[in-house]
Amino acid sequence: MKYILLVILPLVYDLFSKKIAFYAGLAEVKNRGISFGLAQGHVGIISAFNILISALIVLLIFKMKKEKPLLACGLSLLLGGTLANLSERLYLGYVTDWILCPLSGYLIKGGLYFNIADVFICLGALLMLLQYYLVSNTYLKEQIS
Repeated sequence: MKYILLVILPLVYDLFSKKIAFYAGLAEVKNRGISFGLAQGHVGIISAFNILISALIVLLIFKMKKEKPLLACGLSLLLGGTLANLSERLYLGYVTDWILCPLSGYLIKGGLYFNIADVFICLGALLMLLQYYLVSNTYLKEQIS
């Protein structure tokens, strides 16, 4: 049940945040590619890849939820963020990014934008790295003892 909530949470927060951004008049960027505008105009390929990856993530969550709950939580957040972006890409043909990455305007003209779904994808990846660190650290301690 908690894994389902962790998948739904990014979907709801992403949609809600975009509504607030729209009504607040914040800048919005229509991203027709993936991260930071890469692979522009390949919506079909990106969507198919997202669907395939999402299916694999679901299988991994079911496999890992008892053995490695932190990994399953990370995968759930990753899946939720991916599905939030995928649903918007399938519905609109693009993903709305509205959060300007601080100081990115100095690196790239116009700056780099992202959305709440991207934040959850990163949080999921961090939890997965934490699980890896905890497992490898335990393994090292066992080897030293």
